Amino acid sequence: YKGRTTAMRLKSEVAQLLADDISQRKIAAQLNISLSSVQRIVKQLKQDDPL
Repeated sequence: YKGRTTAMRLKSEVAQLLADDISQRKIAAQLNISLSSVQRIVKQLKQDDPL
């Protein structure tokens, strides 16, 4: 099922991107949320990701 693998790949790429501290700060600033919120989301993404 192609859509699912694309979503999984995208998710792991996002998780990798978010693992970068500078990216986390940028995202936090853009979305106007705290850095700890971003880090919590990152942790959630990594737990969901079987890779």
